[in-house]
Amino acid sequence: ILKQNSKVLSADKKIDAAKAEYIASKDKFFPTVDFQAGYTDNTPSNDSDIDDYKDEFRVGVKVGWNIFNGFKDVSDANKRRDMLNKTLADRDDLLKEVTLKIKSNAAQYRSGIESLKLANQSCRNARDLTSLYEQEFKIGQKSLLDLVTSRSELFRACSEIIESQYQVYTANLDQMLLGDMLIKTINENENVYR
Repeated sequence: ILKQNSKVLSADKKIDAAKAEYIASKDKFFPTVDFQAGYTDNTPSNDSDIDDYKDEFRVGVKVGWNIFNGFKDVSDANKRRDMLNKTLADRDDLLKEVTLKIKSNAAQYRSGIESLKLANQSCRNARDLTSLYEQEFKIGQKSLLDLVTSRSELFRACSEIIESQYQVYTANLDQMLLGDMLIKTINENENVYR
């Protein structure tokens, strides 16, 4: 799942680019050989002979060696190496972030299930208490304020059920999205997972 995450893929591409830049910056210390070839078609003007201007064909080899240029190449190579190290660290941080997201999603689902159980129990208790207060209100042992308070408690307990159920559904949806990504990864790399 982590390898197919779009942020991780982007970070891997940045690492490849940083490695290429670092290797290119180190290559400045090696000799360079440039082959040059050129052809000039000398077309004379109307008032001169064709033989006055000959066509030219040139071939050359240019060899260069970077001996010293004020440590500019060394500092550039160090800069590229630092960029590569930063890119690697960014990818590691991203992998940790994605892993943490997966783990927190699973924990959120488990906690949602537990809070849903507690909310259901709380709602049953509040419903029982409300019916008891209604009976006691009828015989005059509880006041109207006690009855209203118990109904308010019942409403709050039912609201907690809804919130807990929403948390479970949200975590379940996130898990299904991760599962979808995993299935796509397995289908794309079928030989790897056999």
